[in-house]
Amino acid sequence: MVTKYLEEGSPNLILDLTGIDFIDSSGVGALVQLAKLAQSRGGIFQVVSNPRITQTVKLVRLEKFLSLRNSLQEALDHLAAEGGGRPEPDTRPDAAEARPEGPDGQAS
Repeated sequence: MVTKYLEEGSPNLILDLTGIDFIDSSGVGALVQLAKLAQSRGGIFQVVSNPRITQTVKLVRLEKFLSLRNSLQEALDHLAAEGGGRPEPDTRPDAAEARPEGPDGQAS
């Protein structure tokens, strides 16, 4: 669903993972694929993280590539500074349930 949003909608995406307690290599891989897709469309991909997610991403040295941010406001400010403007919040009922798809097309 997130991949479809990037392909058909805005190339900019802020993914808020502050409520996530754990991410494994499959999850990190899905984030990398989303970042690559956003970049290929000229967009900005950012991850709002918490200390546990940040620690995992830093272990594999992807914190800059995934543009980790400490807060949603920080991510919005960065997007505005980069010329991406302030996106309207996605208020679709299924938006909160979006899960990144893995390489096999299944939600991770």
